[in-house]
Amino acid sequence: MKDNLTACSRIRKKKAGNRAFALAEVLLALGILAFTMSGILLVLANTSLLSTLSKNSTIAINTCQSRMEEMQNLSYDAITALNGTTFLIPSGSGVAGDNIGIGRIEVGVVIDRLLLRVRVVASFRNKNSIIGEDANLDGDVTGAEDTNGNGRYDSPIELITLVPNYGV
Repeated sequence: MKDNLTACSRIRKKKAGNRAFALAEVLLALGILAFTMSGILLVLANTSLLSTLSKNSTIAINTCQSRMEEMQNLSYDAITALNGTTFLIPSGSGVAGDNIGIGRIEVGVVIDRLLLRVRVVASFRNKNSIIGEDANLDGDVTGAEDTNGNGRYDSPIELITLVPNYGV
């Protein structure tokens, strides 16, 4: 019986000694958890930004594509007259005047009036940044807006096609 009491007291002493480490272990676990959670929150924040970018890019691409499709039924001269025209890119919210960006149609003659090179390009606002070179979203890239110095309106949203002149 005395051996059982001695064994119980040894177990109690071990438990009492383990309690001193419990606080340190809990603090270490909380530190690891906080570090992990901050990484997860960073991923969630970036996912939100990328989701908005994807949505706005899709709207801009679809708007540019619809402008290209509108040109299918136009004559060669009517398409040439569209050079330099701009159009608004709606936000998709359905609210009139709620636009996220602007697009521009550029038409150039290729091979002595046999072909037209039609380029539809767009810049748009994504949260606090502008995607494309048109920083003030006015449809014209001038001066400091032309970041690569090539003298033309550049953007990741760009559609190009060639239109033959059947009237020649």
